Amino acid sequence: MLKDIRYMVFDLDGTLLTKDKHITERTLQAVEAARSKGIRILLDTGRTCDTAGEFLRLLRPDAAVLSYGAHVVSGGETVYRRYMSPKIANRVRVLCGEATRIHYQLEDGRVLCNEEYMLSELVDRNAEITKRAEHLCAWNLPRETALEIPKRVRCSLSQLCDSLWCNFSPYGCNKNHGLEIALRALGLPRGEGIGFGDESCDVGFMKICGFGAAMGNADEFTLRSADITIGNNREDGIAVFLENNIL
Repeated sequence: MLKDIRYMVFDLDGTLLTKDKHITERTLQAVEAARSKGIRILLDTGRTCDTAGEFLRLLRPDAAVLSYGAHVVSGGETVYRRYMSPKIANRVRVLCGEATRIHYQLEDGRVLCNEEYMLSELVDRNAEITKRAEHLCAWNLPRETALEIPKRVRCSLSQLCDSLWCNFSPYGCNKNHGLEIALRALGLPRGEGIGFGDESCDVGFMKICGFGAAMGNADEFTLRSADITIGNNREDGIAVFLENNIL
């Protein structure tokens, strides 16, 4: 089956990227070698177009699912884009009141956070959101609260990493839905690819691919759900797998 795959779908953080957030030369070469065999390359990540920009340029994917499925690019063109309205985003923000950190990206590309975080602008956590939001992320929000919010507000809980952090997206948006859109844009069927991931939000798109490869550093749910466990993201796990099984 692995010799006949038509596409590969990669998560970025914890999967293609090492712990210090780069892609090794060996991994880049292995992915490029797979492309030369006619295998299509797709990304499926929670990162936005801006924060994934460096890796989009390096990997030149045929399609990319960004912002947990709220933004899908195929052939360099946006084919799908969704936002939360200011009203919805503010309701989510208020319901995330117990979170220690909240950050969100607006439709104009600005990233705002209530404390210093990466390249975000500092904002009062009680400040009203006046533009549409691509996503809203909360840290240390009780799991029960995170699960309850989509029942009260028309949004999607697109990522839940225990109680450490969670991400809310426009209604209906997640990595699975985004991949379905990307595959249709490329004229590719379900079930003829390999999905690589490390977190529970990756399991859905791995199932769509038909074969799931969990990184050795993946969480327990992902490890149980995948068809195979490969090396971790610190030791060229993807490159070794591709060299031994695809190339």
